[in-house]
Amino acid sequence: EVEPWPGLCPRVAMIALQHAGTVDEVYTVGNTRSLPRVFDIEGLQQQTLSQVACGEDFSLALTDDGEVYAWGDANYGKLAAPASADMPTDDDNLPYQPLPVLVHGFGGCRLVQLACGSNHSLALTEGGRVWAWGGAIFGRLGPADISTMPLDEDGDPYQPTPVLVEGFGQERVGSIACGNIHNLAVTQSGRVYAWGGAHYGVLGIADGEGNENLATLPVDEGSSMPFQPRPTLLDAITETVVQVSCGSAHNLAVTDEGQVWAWGGAKYGRLGLSKKHTAKMLTDEDGDPYQPRPTKLDTFPNTRVLQSACGEWHSLCLADDGSIYAFGSALRGRLGLANKAVFQKHDDGEPCVPQPARIVGFEGKKVVGVSASAYFSLALTEGGDVWAWGQTAAGWLSVSCTNVVGSVPDHQPIPAHLNLAPRTHVMPAALRLTQDAPLLVIVSKEKWQTPTAELGLRGLGLPLLETFAANIEFSDLVLRVEGEVIRAHRVVLAGASEAFKQLLVAAPRVDGEVELAVSDISVGIMRTLLRHCYNGQAENTITELNALELLEAAHRFGLIGLKELCTQFLTFHLNKEIAVAVLMAADRCAAPELGAQCIQYIVHHLKAVQHCPEFGKLPKHLIGAIKLRAAQKIEQISSQLGKRTRVPA
Repeated sequence: EVEPWPGLCPRVAMIALQHAGTVDEVYTVGNTRSLPRVFDIEGLQQQTLSQVACGEDFSLALTDDGEVYAWGDANYGKLAAPASADMPTDDDNLPYQPLPVLVHGFGGCRLVQLACGSNHSLALTEGGRVWAWGGAIFGRLGPADISTMPLDEDGDPYQPTPVLVEGFGQERVGSIACGNIHNLAVTQSGRVYAWGGAHYGVLGIADGEGNENLATLPVDEGSSMPFQPRPTLLDAITETVVQVSCGSAHNLAVTDEGQVWAWGGAKYGRLGLSKKHTAKMLTDEDGDPYQPRPTKLDTFPNTRVLQSACGEWHSLCLADDGSIYAFGSALRGRLGLANKAVFQKHDDGEPCVPQPARIVGFEGKKVVGVSASAYFSLALTEGGDVWAWGQTAAGWLSVSCTNVVGSVPDHQPIPAHLNLAPRTHVMPAALRLTQDAPLLVIVSKEKWQTPTAELGLRGLGLPLLETFAANIEFSDLVLRVEGEVIRAHRVVLAGASEAFKQLLVAAPRVDGEVELAVSDISVGIMRTLLRHCYNGQAENTITELNALELLEAAHRFGLIGLKELCTQFLTFHLNKEIAVAVLMAADRCAAPELGAQCIQYIVHHLKAVQHCPEFGKLPKHLIGAIKLRAAQKIEQISSQLGKRTRVPA
């Protein structure tokens, strides 16, 4: 039973998905009364959903039949229908619709995409036309006649039923995106249109000289903010665009060649532009830079970008090889970067990464979708697993994450696996977070009813290990570790790694059971390895006390995912006391990225590290690598000093 609260609290992460063999369900993760929770979407049980979009205190669902359902806050036309007197009210006496209701008013057109801003929405038809409703200030709904619209308590107009957005000429729109108070539309020919609030260059309508010509635009009387109600072509983008994303004050566009264009607010480096662009940017009344004309990024490595996602102060880009690149504010783990060497300090002291840096993690799985909010970020990997990083305060992530690194009180600094129900498979249909209302949405496009036999034992999760592994009736493997007997299943371990498989093939049978004596490993480490084999997770067991031993064990038994988790943990927790030991372990375990981070750290803290007892045990090839890195650093510093002291001719 769903508690009576306005649709969904705005500070909730919501996952709408198809659970194996059941109807569509919703997970909520965030600042709710009870966490985590799962419930059926009453009123949608007979529908197959293709997308869900969320705004501030309201949600929309799109069915495969092209119909829209809405629920949540009923004010300001958010639900595309006037609020009625028989609706329940919240603590502020504001009406809300607790169950999804069918939205009418699209002229019989079939809808194919939804997008929500803070309190307005867009819907795209199969024929490439755009409908809008909700809050109408700043021209968000297009050039509609606002003089006849009803007004809210602040005197702002709103449109309670859908209206067509005019201004695209003969072009058909292929996709839409909403910021808080602005919109973007990509036509089927790959051209981008923008309309809405024109603050901080967010519409990208400046000319070739960078002049915005805002004096020609209408101005909102209450805020004195200029706005453009008519969709305006962004002719600065000279390539074919296939995807756009909106932050609250910045945007990214991805082209068919995998290039990225950026414009809008540039504080903390959230546009990812190089210094040659940032040095010439305009600044707002607070002195923060912004880029009023779309500019192509030249800061990516040799990679092809497929998707972008804009948070409030940071950005993510997904490459075709499954890698994620992050840039912008690094506060409270928003970027998911373990390598702090790439961090810089903004003028206000906030950590930031102004140019794209690759996020490592995800247990070696390929990422197929990303999303970003003001507070945290999410990724979807092949197979339907969801990963999260960023702020954990007020229940944003901590209650639902496993493998949370360390004891950081208010944020998860690197990607952590969201612990959904056993046999839950998330399909990559939609993955969206809004700005003021960070709601995660993941919807399956089709029924997922894989037979149990095809799910495998890993799909059943930890309960299998805890309930059946110790039971003589069901287990078929005895592991002897430090004199203790641990029961398990051969098929699980053989499927987890080739190393386990070879050991099990050679293991003797005793009284009908296969027995395997495992030396040079502790009971605790072995149990963590088993937990990973059964569930694909380390279940919060990586600590500063066991990370090195776990890394060695993961390498020994060929558990690539666990090895990568240990690598992330050790990278993030490098310090003067353990840097040398971690470097030697990285060398033994063939972990070159971890080794490179250790060498860089040692060079930066050489005076302190060389007094550690382990420093004298370093083999010659590692000492040589440290010397080489130090020489490179000295050469780099000398070059920089030379540039500063060079006298012009």
